[in-house]
Amino acid sequence: MYATANLYDRYRNDAVNTASPMDLIIMLYDGCIKQIHLARLYEEDKNVAERSNAIQKAQDILDELMRSLDMGIPLSADLLKLYDFMSEELYQANMKRDMARMEPVEAMLTELRDAWKEVKATTGKMYVEEDE
Repeated sequence: MYATANLYDRYRNDAVNTASPMDLIIMLYDGCIKQIHLARLYEEDKNVAERSNAIQKAQDILDELMRSLDMGIPLSADLLKLYDFMSEELYQANMKRDMARMEPVEAMLTELRDAWKEVKATTGKMYVEEDE
């Protein structure tokens, strides 16, 4: 089992190390959504420690998304406010054990992730057209 886990870790590290900046952003959204989903499952199981841990990981990912913003781009200021709002909602959900507060956060993250995927698909097609 250890060898399999080691191979998986190596594969995951290779995927991150070779990913484009756009792919990394999408991976961060996926990771944050996954942690929110896990937090809800841990809450159902009454596993407070793991729920808190998953929420903290989601907040850490949001912090990374905030750090990745290029504040020279006007949209970045809006994204910063949105990420900050999401992080605060996750904090409140954790402190008040109000998992319903995480649902809109997950929905917003999913929308943003899907938008990035669409941009990636569109820009990928543009590059193919230019090469032809």
